[in-house]
Amino acid sequence: MTGSHTGLTIRGTHQAAFQGILPTGRRVTVAFTAIVRVEDGKLVEEWGGLDLFDLRRQIEAVVTAGPDGR
Repeated sequence: MTGSHTGLTIRGTHQAAFQGILPTGRRVTVAFTAIVRVEDGKLVEEWGGLDLFDLRRQIEAVVTAGPDGR
């Protein structure tokens, strides 16, 4: 195998300050994606990350448009 990717879902409650945002007590569900490169059976590179925009939206740190686009 020369490369692969995987994803998982992380669920939790916003109970501590995160990126300067005080705890909201809101439940959140966030996608995490990992992309890895394996050579000769060894992990040689890994990239990955959370969908931080979605996480911030769920704790209401990002304002999204309403149904009327405003």
